[in-house]
Amino acid sequence: MNLSIFGTVSVVKLDVFQPHGYRNLDEYSFVFTVYPEYRKNKECSYVRTEIVRDSRLLAMDKQILNAKKFVFKGGILQVNEFIEIIQEKTRFQTKYIAILKEQISRTDGYVGTKNLLLYVDNNDGEGLEESNYSAYYGRVFEASVSLQEAERQMDILHELWIDYRNNPNNNFGKQLKMEFDKKLDEVQRLYEIHLNLCSGSY
Repeated sequence: MNLSIFGTVSVVKLDVFQPHGYRNLDEYSFVFTVYPEYRKNKECSYVRTEIVRDSRLLAMDKQILNAKKFVFKGGILQVNEFIEIIQEKTRFQTKYIAILKEQISRTDGYVGTKNLLLYVDNNDGEGLEESNYSAYYGRVFEASVSLQEAERQMDILHELWIDYRNNPNNNFGKQLKMEFDKKLDEVQRLYEIHLNLCSGSY
């Protein structure tokens, strides 16, 4: 496959979350990178899709800084010729889906149209209290969010351990090191889960 070295980047922020959700789902954005290629005398692409914590977006490269940015509040959003975001609503569930058009895979050649579940919210019945509201990202993105949250917690523990390792209260330093090691194991486990899900999604 002869993908271009530099893809075209678009950032999509979903603005569809419950105002007082039990998770900070609104702290993440989707980053779509389109790598164009010609197949069968027509323009195709491979779209790489990631979910990234908003605070990390500011620290990423110029491609992200110069990317087209969109806020999706529902309905239909045409990101570019290859990517369309839609809202599918039923009585008990609302899905937010990226329709990826004229796609190729990294291994199998031309694929055509792919539907990628970004986010879903559920109500198991009408008139439910907010505490019964459930919402989650698509499987690969949920795994990525879990990994990023664990990495962030690990970084905080590591910084605390560095600050306290030479502290006279050595027991606290040891406790921090133990917590850091546990979090490191969790990060490695979550990384494997995310890697396996990613390898099966293309």
